[in-house]
Amino acid sequence: EHLRTAEYVANARRDFVEYYIDHIDVNTRPYDGVANLLEKLSANGCALAVASNKFQEGTAKLVRRFFPDIRFDAVYGNREGMPLKPDALLLQTIMRECDSEAARCCMIGDSGVDMQTAHNAGTHSIGVTWGFRSREELMQNGAERIADHPSEISAILRDYGIID
Repeated sequence: EHLRTAEYVANARRDFVEYYIDHIDVNTRPYDGVANLLEKLSANGCALAVASNKFQEGTAKLVRRFFPDIRFDAVYGNREGMPLKPDALLLQTIMRECDSEAARCCMIGDSGVDMQTAHNAGTHSIGVTWGFRSREELMQNGAERIADHPSEISAILRDYGIID
């Protein structure tokens, strides 16, 4: 009970965030095929963005570490003043920064929250089964399409008319 003071909670949160960001890339690596997919999409002129509920500093660190040669037009993590997914504002902000409309965008994600975010923002969605949630969760939360490997993404984006 004595540990539930606002000051203690704030200090514990600060310590956790600091530790988390310092160690976010330990035992972490991109899924096989993702870097290749991103390189192909970038070469095809696609605007690439990251929309994460991880802390902003940690999100940016992961992108810099694992995709240093890939151009991202926006990298958004958990930041003050921006509601978390599944709120549509995150994707709407990214679309504005990328000068793109919802019909020409696709949220590719591994969770029901990602699929809800796409729906809320009016974008296409692809649920990926190599991530951290099940195919069933992705479908139950509105995934338009499902991909079992990054190599399948380009064909789906062609079907959506997003890439040639």
